[in-house]
Amino acid sequence: MTWGPGLIGSFFGGVSVFFSIWQLCIMQFSPFYLAYLLTVYFLIDGSPGRARSAVAPLFIAAAGLAAGFSVIFAILSDPGFASNYALFSGIRGLKTASGFFILAVGALMILLAVLGRFDTKAYVPATLSPLVGASFAIAYSPCIPPVLSEILNFSGMPGNSFKGLILLFLYAAGVCASATLVASVMIMYFRLRQKGRKTRRSMFPPVFSSLVFMIIGLLLVMGFMLRYKRFLVNIF
Repeated sequence: MTWGPGLIGSFFGGVSVFFSIWQLCIMQFSPFYLAYLLTVYFLIDGSPGRARSAVAPLFIAAAGLAAGFSVIFAILSDPGFASNYALFSGIRGLKTASGFFILAVGALMILLAVLGRFDTKAYVPATLSPLVGASFAIAYSPCIPPVLSEILNFSGMPGNSFKGLILLFLYAAGVCASATLVASVMIMYFRLRQKGRKTRRSMFPPVFSSLVFMIIGLLLVMGFMLRYKRFLVNIF
C-alpha cells in the first residue's frame, strides 16, 4: 500500500515549509496564529510563581488550534473528498462568518485582559481554539510547495481520497507544530525577561496581541484576504 510522500514525509514537509521561503504564503495566517497563542500566555498572571499555571491553557490552545486547522485544511484541500464541494460552494459566507467569529474572540480576550486578575481567564480563549484553528484554515488560500503538490497529486488519483485526507492532515499538523514551536520560543523569551523582575502587571501585552490577532478577522469581513495574499506572494 503506497502513501505518496509518506506519513512522516508529509508531516515534516509541513514543518519545513514553515521555515522556508514559502512562509511568505503561510503568513496569511501565521502571524495571527502566533498572536493568539501569545495572548493566551499574556492572560495568565505572569509572575514566576505562576509558571506552572501557564502550561495547561497553553497546551489546550496549541492542541485545539492544530486540530481545528488540520481537519478543515485537509477537508478543503483534498480533491477527492466529496464534502469539500459543499464547503466550497459556501466558502465566501464561511470566510465572512469566520471573520466575525475571530473579531468576537479577539474582543473577548481584550475584555478579559481589561478585567484584570482572574486566574482561569486564559482557559476561556483556549477552549475556543479548535474553532479559531478552523477559522484560520477557512481563511487560508494555500500556495502549493513541492510537498503539498505531491500530496494533492496522490490524493487526486482514484481510490486515494482517504489516504490523501490523512496526508493533508499530517502536512497541516506539521505547519502547526512549527508555529507552536516558534510561539514557545517567544513565550520562553518573555518568561526569561520577566524572571526576577518585580514589575506591575500590564494589560498592554494581551490587548496588543489580541488586536494583532483581530487583523485577520477584519481582512475576512472586509473581503481583503485575497489582496493580502497577493501582496505577500508579490514579495517573492
